[in-house]
Amino acid sequence: MSKIVATFSERLKESLKLKNIKAIELAQLSGISRGAISSYLSGRWKAKQDNIYLLAKALNVNEAWLMGYDVPMESVRPQNNYSTSSPSPGYIGEPNPIEQKTITYTPQQQTLLAETASFTDEQYDKLFDYINFLKLSKSS
Repeated sequence: MSKIVATFSERLKESLKLKNIKAIELAQLSGISRGAISSYLSGRWKAKQDNIYLLAKALNVNEAWLMGYDVPMESVRPQNNYSTSSPSPGYIGEPNPIEQKTITYTPQQQTLLAETASFTDEQYDKLFDYINFLKLSKSS
């Protein structure tokens, strides 16, 4: 895994400055109390994972970067660039312009899909963040 090159407090201050956001605005955006934000900024406390997630999401930064790791600052959250609707059939006799490919899932993948079928958007965000965290930790 990448090494830590900055403190959580330093990265939080840096992201506030770069994003031109005040601590009180961050409290409103993240839902974290002003007192907790103040303690994070002073270095008195380090945020736990659930609050790191909320802060990173509010600031649109990478959670690992916010924790001080030597990784890109940019958020690694995927955009919703997928569609759950079927393509329109078009005219009768017209070839389907979308090539259909069959995807085969392993039993473990099928279990993961079944377990996440009822997730909320926030739960999917957390899952994607954790997957990206695992990818980062795997690279060392």
